[in-house]
Amino acid sequence: TGDSGALREITNALDKVHQAHQGINTRLFGYPEWQTYNPEIKKALHQYGTYFYTSFYVDEQDIETSKFIENFKFWYGRELINTYPKYGLFGYDTGIFFLNAVHRFGTNFEQRINRIPSNSLQFAFNFERVNNWGGFINTGLYLIHYDVNNAVYKINKSR
Repeated sequence: TGDSGALREITNALDKVHQAHQGINTRLFGYPEWQTYNPEIKKALHQYGTYFYTSFYVDEQDIETSKFIENFKFWYGRELINTYPKYGLFGYDTGIFFLNAVHRFGTNFEQRINRIPSNSLQFAFNFERVNNWGGFINTGLYLIHYDVNNAVYKINKSR
């Protein structure tokens, strides 16, 4: 479930099982909502080597992301609004992706959209044509791993 209360119940039950049976190795797999929870729950996510899938994730430890956040504050005189996803980063990622596409391949970039590199800060971009008469869908996906050593890994699993 993506519900924080249910997740807390699960981790509390796992805590009891691990106390009673030392040496058990447990991993959780969950929902994108899990990235929005408080530090106490995130500590439990690390404890259980948690993975979750999402189409967006901000790694605030990333140097390029830190630079963007710093520049945003300089240019706009305020912090990014704390939302999920972060819309300032969404606009930046989308703009960079499509401006790069037009720059590299011109206005007919859709013929080569799968060859456009994406160094986005928050969103996974991987556009696929639905059919010959339709548009594109973004199938981009990250797998986020909170490891037991308190590191977070953002793994791009887009095709």
